[in-house]
Amino acid sequence: MTLGVHAGPRWLVSPTTEVSILAFARRRWDGTGPTYDDLGLRFEGRQRAGPKTLLTFNTSWQDRDWRDQPERNGPITRLSFGGYYQAAPNLTLNASLFGERERPDRDTRRNTSYGLGLGVSHDMSYGITVGFDASMRWTDYDKVSFQTSDGGKRSDRTTDLSVNLSKRDHTIGGFSPRLTIGHAWRDTNATLYDYPRTYGEINFVRQF
Repeated sequence: MTLGVHAGPRWLVSPTTEVSILAFARRRWDGTGPTYDDLGLRFEGRQRAGPKTLLTFNTSWQDRDWRDQPERNGPITRLSFGGYYQAAPNLTLNASLFGERERPDRDTRRNTSYGLGLGVSHDMSYGITVGFDASMRWTDYDKVSFQTSDGGKRSDRTTDLSVNLSKRDHTIGGFSPRLTIGHAWRDTNATLYDYPRTYGEINFVRQF
């Protein structure tokens, strides 16, 4: 389970451009106790490139504090670019590219990731929205530090496919419920670190 909050100012640079700076905090739990805490800053930008196109930019820095694994403490930086295209009044397409760098105290855990994501969202009758998302992430470690099948540095590829269903016209305290079902799997040369995972999420989303 993950709980996060963020807050900060937003500036309307022009009728088509806005930027914001956000301070954020996040905590993750695995099992019965907290796993790690994040504190950081994020800079966001949005540019309306046309009547149907929205471009986005996001860069962030955060410090991660692990409860039981202090050697994994350290900063994480992230940069991403994305876009939304209104293909029809009730159909939205989106795509994104990102890069991420983790620099924990233990240098054998340091790594660089990059990836891409694609998605589609369709507003249907009766206030129902159906979405499909797919993403792929590659992670390369700096040093030979894991037992690998080829004796080299660890290298991962993680794929995630999910479907979500939301009811826009049904709210609980102003929030609409959204159900997500997904399947993810990691392929890696590191022994015992690959996995398949099927998951479900229930979110409550505020419509603005």
